[in-house]
Amino acid sequence: MQFTAKTRYAILGLVALAKKPRHESDTQTIAKETNIPAPYLAKIMQELKKKGLVYSVRGKKGGFGLKEKPKKISLKKIFEKVEPIALSRCLPYGCKSIKNCPIIPVWLKIQKQIYNSLEKTTLADLV
Repeated sequence: MQFTAKTRYAILGLVALAKKPRHESDTQTIAKETNIPAPYLAKIMQELKKKGLVYSVRGKKGGFGLKEKPKKISLKKIFEKVEPIALSRCLPYGCKSIKNCPIIPVWLKIQKQIYNSLEKTTLADLV
């Protein structure tokens, strides 16, 4: 299982915001601090705004800010907003033999453990 660059960049961008005193910053500053390409980060931040994780700040010193305190934003919440985790293609979509598949219970157990760990880990833990 691998996370995409989009998910990794979203987490890095949100952690960068969490480190700021008011949890706000502009995308250029975040891009420099995290080595994320600024245009791609801007797109990700816009998506995070649409999904309700950040708000935008207008004006010359504009940018983005966290909608909640870092201790309230779990990694699970971020994954659910950016791209859900699935250990196997058959978990989110199903397959013809899902009812008889001996592997599915194992995948479900592992996925539940991952979700539990992600739920317990917040942006505050990563700062």
